[in-house]
Amino acid sequence: MKIIKIFVAVCCIVIISILSFCSKKVQEEKVLPIQNDELAKLEKFMDIPIYPNSELANITTPLRDETIPDKPMHAQVTLIIDDYEKVPPFYEEKLGKTFIVDVENGKKYYELRFEKGEWLYIIFVGHDTFENKPVFSIEKWEK
Repeated sequence: MKIIKIFVAVCCIVIISILSFCSKKVQEEKVLPIQNDELAKLEKFMDIPIYPNSELANITTPLRDETIPDKPMHAQVTLIIDDYEKVPPFYEEKLGKTFIVDVENGKKYYELRFEKGEWLYIIFVGHDTFENKPVFSIEKWEK
């Protein structure tokens, strides 16, 4: 009787492990296309390139609903990235503008301010984190 209980317990653990793994795999497959669509929509809304392989951490707009708007308005976006040092060269190449670099306690902080049409943009790359992941921010303000 004791052996049957142990066998049933082991089978349950194996089944739960398999279901958990399968569920995680399905979630991962669903997330990637949504992020790509979301970043394409964000790029269109912000009207500037978005650093490749970024992940949207949050967006703040007057709508206060954390969705990417369909119409132009001011916004602040925080994006999760792979490496702080790769972001400034990407934007310098894409936008043809140079970041201001500030060094504090051995860490570099980058800021780029520029105008495009009726908008003022501020891109800030520092050593900020979101859930222990490196991030940078883009602000878009009406002039």
